[in-house]
Amino acid sequence: MSIFNFDDFIGPNQEQTEQPVIQPIEQPVIQPIEQPVIQEDLAANIETERYFDLNNFLTEVYNKDIEKNHNMIQNQKYMSAYDISSGCIQNIINKIRNVPVRNYSSKWLPIVLRSYLGNSVHDFIQENSNQFTEKEISIKVPEINFSGRIDCLINNDVIVEIKSLPYNDYRKIIKTKSPRTNDVYQTLVYKYILENYLEQSKNHNENTRTQKPILNNYNIKYIQFIYVAHDIMASDIESLDEAIQSVQHVKKVLNSKHNTFYFMCNLLINLDECDVSPHLTYIKNKIERVNYYLANNLNVKKDDEFVDTKACFFCLYSDSCPFK
Repeated sequence: MSIFNFDDFIGPNQEQTEQPVIQPIEQPVIQPIEQPVIQEDLAANIETERYFDLNNFLTEVYNKDIEKNHNMIQNQKYMSAYDISSGCIQNIINKIRNVPVRNYSSKWLPIVLRSYLGNSVHDFIQENSNQFTEKEISIKVPEINFSGRIDCLINNDVIVEIKSLPYNDYRKIIKTKSPRTNDVYQTLVYKYILENYLEQSKNHNENTRTQKPILNNYNIKYIQFIYVAHDIMASDIESLDEAIQSVQHVKKVLNSKHNTFYFMCNLLINLDECDVSPHLTYIKNKIERVNYYLANNLNVKKDDEFVDTKACFFCLYSDSCPFK
């Protein structure tokens, strides 16, 4: 039986006339205008910054990205739900220990733009809907070195996760009517924390950027994904023509001739219809393993089950990783 609800996928001739005689007009005497004195540095700016230069912009983005990643790693204290669902344990340990990296720039620079687009998608949905009972919920648990943020909750039993993604990923989702595996694990991390560490998440004294959970009990029975295809950037898209074909394929699959929001859909998982206990055990074990290495100041073992060499592409530590 399917565990997914996919219903919301959502010139003529003219007579010649006598030409008038035009009298010459006396030209006014134009006085010369004194040129302003331009400071040397200002003159240099006018000379070199006359227009937007894309190559210079990419250099600016590159430098900003380095600064952002450096600050993130230097200030990271805890693992996130994304770390647990998608990250190699070596990467998690390195970030929590604030281990420096050789190059702080992202391996694929367009991901910087994608993060901005993703944030805008979240804002668009959260600011224009009153269907959520809680939004941007901070679940920080210092005791287990965890800090996460849930996009939305509906009452005490529905987690709503907003995911922006490129069209090639979106096409796979609407074709299979299944969420991405890592997305499921990320939301199950939220379920695990809410149902096992709610008191600690509500009562710690550390600062949070958003509100803590409001209710005193959560029993998550449903996970809902709101998927939004926001761009055509993807590492496996080789040309603009290929990207356009991907978008057209999506519209065809959805039969979206009259659906202007064909790039947005819902997926609903009823957790009562599937056994998620093995996945929750995986999450529990990974959190405990991270804390074991941290508490005992140990290096990650090469044969650790949570080492994931498939996650090397976006990892900032891949240049110096002993497991690569």
